[in-house]
Amino acid sequence: GGQMAPVPNPNTNQSVVGAWNLRSELGRGSFAVVWKAHHTKTNELAAVKEVALGKLSHKLRSSLESEIAILKRARHPNIVSLRDLWKSSSRIF
Repeated sequence: GGQMAPVPNPNTNQSVVGAWNLRSELGRGSFAVVWKAHHTKTNELAAVKEVALGKLSHKLRSSLESEIAILKRARHPNIVSLRDLWKSSSRIF
């Protein structure tokens, strides 16, 4: 991961976060949007969760950090895997 915000792709009218091209919105909640995405090099499909940090209380931010730490270590067929992590000052992907 690294420090990155979505960058509009003028060729596709979609946004790119790292190597992931955000295609369409899959779902939305109070603090996050989940995007259908594909890897720009491998075309692998994935879901990308975009969390707006400004909407999180200290407690929710702490819970998010715990969730990220658990997902980084988790390796189980019934648990989604965390493939990449991108942070900006206002959002985590």
